[in-house]
Order: sequence, then C-alpha cells, then structure tokens
Amino acid sequence: MPVCLTFYISYQQTGIDRLESVQRSAARFITKDCRSRLPSCGADMLHKLDLPPLQDRRRVHGFTMLFKEVKGHVPAPLITIEHYLEPLRP
Repeated sequence: MPVCLTFYISYQQTGIDRLESVQRSAARFITKDCRSRLPSCGADMLHKLDLPPLQDRRRVHGFTMLFKEVKGHVPAPLITIEHYLEPLRP
C-alpha cells in the first residue's frame, strides 16, 4: 500500500484539501477529541502527534522510492516514464 500511495500525488488543491481533512479527522480520532471543530484545532493536534502534512510525507516517500529504484532495491515500475510523456489525445 505505501508504494501505491507514493505514486499518487494530487496536483489539484481540492484533492490535497480533502486528504488533509482526512488526516485531521484521524488526528481527532487518535486523540479522542471528536468535539473540537475549530479550524486551527486539527493543525494543533497534528503538531502534538508529530504528524507532518500529507503533502510533505508524499514528497519524502517519492524521493525514497526514487532512490530505492535507482539503487535496484525495488523493481522498476511496469509502466515506463515514456508512457506518461505520451499525449493522451492525438
């Protein structure tokens, strides 16, 4: 699962906001403080739990996977980079 999440990088702000919302909800669940709904409350909980933002975690995991792939620690992906460079429409 972590390998799949590494390659999913949302480039639209709405996707990033949704994922951050899920992380804040998880922080509320972990701290058992489901009543707090202030905007800064979720960020405070994430800080107390020492959880970095999901966007930072994806960036770090992406670099880690790139390093492992270059060093041969994981198999190369089935889809090559050329697949992503081809235009979707003719």
